[in-house]
Formats: sequence, structure tokens, C-alpha cells
Amino acid sequence: MFKKTLTVEYQEVKDPTQERFHGRHQLN
Repeated sequence: MFKKTLTVEYQEVKDPTQERFHGRHQLN
């Protein structure tokens, strides 16, 4: 479980553009 959370955090930092797009989609 902890490993999964770490991977998600790392992916977010590695791909900031994806996070922005995801956030925009959620906001929309």
C-alpha cells in the first residue's frame, strides 16, 4: 500500500502536465 502511494506521488512529480490535465478534467 505504501509502495503504491509512493509510485503515484513520483508519477505526479515526474509528469506535472498530466496532473494539470487531470485536475482540469476533474474541475470541469
